Amino acid sequence: MKRRKILLVLTMAMFTLSGCVSVPKPIYTPPEQTNNTDKYQIILDQPFDEVWKKLIQYSAKTFFSIDNYEKQSGLITLSFGSADPVQFITGGRLYWELPPTVKFPTPGGYFHIFDGDIVEYLRIYYDGTLDGKMNIAVTSLDKNKTKVAVHARYIFITANNTWVFDSGSCCTVIASGKTKGVTICPTYLAEKSILSALK
Repeated sequence: MKRRKILLVLTMAMFTLSGCVSVPKPIYTPPEQTNNTDKYQIILDQPFDEVWKKLIQYSAKTFFSIDNYEKQSGLITLSFGSADPVQFITGGRLYWELPPTVKFPTPGGYFHIFDGDIVEYLRIYYDGTLDGKMNIAVTSLDKNKTKVAVHARYIFITANNTWVFDSGSCCTVIASGKTKGVTICPTYLAEKSILSALK
């Protein structure tokens, strides 16, 4: 069965309302793409056991769900999601103002003005949901020095598209027949929350 085809965010359309009305183009500004390892790894002047204990205690009382942990290998696996994915991911700014007489159909209803993160637009109007997975690798460098590396995988799913990317990267999805796509990147809130708890 063919998947349902829905107009994407950056579409030029014509609507017949007592004649043809030209719909203004949306103004889209993609997010800045950076890869700064300081956002998802750290070296601490603390022994392994102390760091490990802090990580388990912190993860157990936050929005993370502990899937698995193995102290011998120094690996913790977490899951996270959110009813408010714009906390964890950003697609840049979307501004789109339609004439009052125009109703633009989306699965989530009609809108006339949108000004905000495109992730929020996709959440509201295209049922966007976030499924996040995180691996935390804890490595003892010496008796009182420990490295913690946080690697998250983000899976953002809408009614007709999926973005998959990791800490340190972004993902751009281009709709069929279009030349421009929507880029989504981490905000690094998830990674920062883990690393901040260790300082």
